[in-house]
Amino acid sequence: MKVLRKEAISIFKELGYKTARRWDRDLIVRKLNKLPRLIEGTPDLPKEIQNNANHMCNVICRAITHEGETIELYEEGDAEMAKKKTKKKTKKHFNSIAEYEGKEAPKKSKNKKNKDKVKTKTAKKVKEKTKKSKSKDKTKKVVKVKKEKAGVNKFGYRIGTQSDIVDSALSNKKHKDVAKLAELTGMTKAFVRMHLNHAVDNDRGIKYVDGKGYISTL
Repeated sequence: MKVLRKEAISIFKELGYKTARRWDRDLIVRKLNKLPRLIEGTPDLPKEIQNNANHMCNVICRAITHEGETIELYEEGDAEMAKKKTKKKTKKHFNSIAEYEGKEAPKKSKNKKNKDKVKTKTAKKVKEKTKKSKSKDKTKKVVKVKKEKAGVNKFGYRIGTQSDIVDSALSNKKHKDVAKLAELTGMTKAFVRMHLNHAVDNDRGIKYVDGKGYISTL
């Protein structure tokens, strides 16, 4: 199964991978082919994916799990996906034997003259419209609005969930172990450990140092 690169990146961004757009081709392909396992271990799966069986994320998971397919990645401009255009050869038409032998210049038919006039008029109209549209565009100010995904914290987990509560107790200066985080958040140690391991394994901005505990890298 072939997946468009920008669709793959969009899926991972929905799942909270904020750095997905910077991944190289090989990393994206590896992540796509283990997508069913990533989804299975995600504590807070977005409702858009949970409730829509036709979501591209679910389509890929079915293709891997039920059909045993391998996922490949392609770009919009890949030659393998482009349609080949065939050029039609037109036969040259001669109005007389002298013209065929090269003794006489080809004569333009009345229909061709009329067509040339129509083309000239059409070209003038298009040129005038283009000039008008350009002058209007100069007066317009283009304002780019940066859209941010609402409802997700900086680690990619949905705001207001148990995962978000654990994330809020993390520090980017001091390491904290599972027991300390469970005490601060009121969550069970099992959930805190599962959530943090998922975040570390999937590069979500949380780092674990043996003997010290967990710390935020964001």
